[in-house]
Amino acid sequence: MTNTIRRTLHLLLDMPIGIVAFTAAFTPVGVRWIAPLERRRARTLLGVTDSEPKSAWRAAAYSLAMLPVGVTTSTIAMTGWVTGAWALTYPAFAPFLDKTAVTIGSTTVGGPGWQVATSVAGALLLLAMPAVIRGLSRIDAAMVRRLL
Repeated sequence: MTNTIRRTLHLLLDMPIGIVAFTAAFTPVGVRWIAPLERRRARTLLGVTDSEPKSAWRAAAYSLAMLPVGVTTSTIAMTGWVTGAWALTYPAFAPFLDKTAVTIGSTTVGGPGWQVATSVAGALLLLAMPAVIRGLSRIDAAMVRRLL
């Protein structure tokens, strides 16, 4: 479980670090300091141990790639965990909502069956999230190994 927490933390940090790294990519000094910090972060949170320092152009490529990759991985990680927790606990707070039924076209979906189905879907999503986090972490680890 601690691996999943560490990997999730790494992925959640991807977006803010991606923004900083992208900005730093346009300065020679920024590229020089982002690479060792990112190698250390990958070593600490992902367990990447075989990353050797590469050339400056690879560090710049990593910094540029971190913006879209960081936004994507952070969003998927956050959305998956929050949506799963929300859906799992939906029956607990549904009675306090003004409207628990949803109308799609001419079909209305709602009631206790909907609440149970939502809760089951949330549990399934939470059970799947460690595998999703592991897959996203492998993408990050591969980027570090190849570019940093």
